[in-house]
Amino acid sequence: MKSLLLCCPLVLALAQSPAPEAGFVSLFNGKDFTGWKIGGNAESFTIQDGAIVAHGTPGHAYYDGPVGKTFRNFELKVDVMTRPNSNGGIYVMTEFQEKGWPSKGFEIQVNNTFKDPVKSGSLYHVADIFDAPAKDDVWFTEHIIVQGDTITVRVNDKQTIQWTQPADWNGGREGSGRRLNPGTIALQAHDPGSTVYYKNIRIKLLDGPQGTTGAAQTPAPAAPAGQGTQAKQPMSFFITSVGLGKGGNLGGLAGADAHCQALATAAGATGREWRAYLSTQGAGAVNARDRIGKGPWHNVKGQSVARDLEHLHGDTLDLARMGNTLTRVTALNEKGEPVKGAGDKPNEHDILTGSQLDGRAYTDSADHTCNNWTSDNAGSAQVGHHDRTGGPGTSWNSVHASKGCSQESLVATGGAGLFYCFSPGGK
Repeated sequence: MKSLLLCCPLVLALAQSPAPEAGFVSLFNGKDFTGWKIGGNAESFTIQDGAIVAHGTPGHAYYDGPVGKTFRNFELKVDVMTRPNSNGGIYVMTEFQEKGWPSKGFEIQVNNTFKDPVKSGSLYHVADIFDAPAKDDVWFTEHIIVQGDTITVRVNDKQTIQWTQPADWNGGREGSGRRLNPGTIALQAHDPGSTVYYKNIRIKLLDGPQGTTGAAQTPAPAAPAGQGTQAKQPMSFFITSVGLGKGGNLGGLAGADAHCQALATAAGATGREWRAYLSTQGAGAVNARDRIGKGPWHNVKGQSVARDLEHLHGDTLDLARMGNTLTRVTALNEKGEPVKGAGDKPNEHDILTGSQLDGRAYTDSADHTCNNWTSDNAGSAQVGHHDRTGGPGTSWNSVHASKGCSQESLVATGGAGLFYCFSPGGK
């Protein structure tokens, strides 16, 4: 194994995972098997230079981490590299088995030159292709989209198959377990003669159910609701369903906090303290991150937003690569409704924060907080994008400045005077 890995140092040097794309969260930290569970021969899986290496007798690495226990509507991207004559696979909507080939879910084939005629990008023995769309010894990306009853597979952005499950589908030649049901992700080690590398494993949850039995959270970090079997976590985060209608004049921090409290109470989330995620500037400046407690935080459906302050803000390189789970799908208002984002009319994805990426106040002389949230005219406000889309960055809390502090100015740049509310008590 060592000599085989050393033969391609340049390729393996690229195995360090970049930050996930907007809306995606990482399932693999590039260092160890935290969040993964091995079925079959554990020795068939190792980690080299940020990649999971599958080489040995049959086994499967199943995702069992904080992002979710089961997934049903999602986009999954995995960067893959095969050695010559190697076979592997990526299973979706499956479940853990101690041994054997997974009996549930679907396998997306990984095979460019192995003797099996079914090649990479196939939905194995359901919708097969026979011409390999990728090459050995070169990284390629398998992009799997499951939405409703349809599975789409792309290899390096080229669609290889799109298959819709028929109403009378019985699982086909692979058996009755090959059905669209909530399940987890698994990576395959196929045989001792095959070596396959998997890296940059990331997922984006799409609209629609993710599971069947309520929330599933591990103590730290917490997992999204609808992806397992444990009790639903109470709401400790939301985006205001309405602003105060006065642009950036929120009545200061006290007025913003009172608005959070009123909306939460109206939604039935009583008995908790609520604070707006807002920074102030100048003498006695306040950092938004210092106002909201330590976490974890969940939306009204019990879905995880972040496990702690460090996870929320990506305070370390690893945490930044992993990304929090605050996305368009999870960043709901207190009523459980999605907030309009890019592509919607009107677009309201500008969320007031007055903060830098790390959640701290600005220290320069420019106004980033509409005069500490008391101005509906002069000044400007720093905003983030809850949908992680558009602008010079994809941050949830710090993307660009508003055109001004009037309600009209906030609307002009894609906002409505909305802001984030957190309960300092977390869960």
